[in-house]
Amino acid sequence: MEIMKRSLFILVLTVGVTAQGQGLTEYNTQKNTISKRGMLFLGAWGLGNAAAGGIGWASSNDPQMQAFHQMNLLWGAVNLGLAIPSYIGAAKDDPSAMDTRKSYSAQIKKEKLFLANTAFDLVYVSSGIFMRERAKWDLANTERLNGWGTSFIIQGSFLFAFDFAMTMIHNTHRKKKFEPMINISATRYGMGLRWVI
Repeated sequence: MEIMKRSLFILVLTVGVTAQGQGLTEYNTQKNTISKRGMLFLGAWGLGNAAAGGIGWASSNDPQMQAFHQMNLLWGAVNLGLAIPSYIGAAKDDPSAMDTRKSYSAQIKKEKLFLANTAFDLVYVSSGIFMRERAKWDLANTERLNGWGTSFIIQGSFLFAFDFAMTMIHNTHRKKKFEPMINISATRYGMGLRWVI
């Protein structure tokens, strides 16, 4: 029964391309716009952290603040390194080139990626807490561990909020725009697909 349902789903997704082509292109365009805006936001955060971290690291005499700014500079560089290629990828993506099945698959993959990232973000926050705890007994590295730990907590918390928000925005977009479009196609062909999405 499950195989039959999946086969019907694939059939309707394939047939739905002709019925919903223009709506699908619009949907994929909106999805890419959401991704580009998210990457601009992440890139701006990264650039701000890299700039402030570099200035703070160079101008501070306090070892703990130097470590804090040093780590923020590194986080900023990593975030920029992730945001730029992701933005370029979304900008190059041709919304009209994807059929219904590929659009659905890409959408779910994107949502799962952002959701998986939230788990990594909690690891970053936990690592920061661990560093700050270790600083209490590792007296030779107290300032450095406190600075790095604080940076990890702040950066991990931001990334958790960002990744969770992107998951919810993409999820809401799919439910409001993609699912009704597919259900309309399914209804035209006498099938109900609410179970699959």
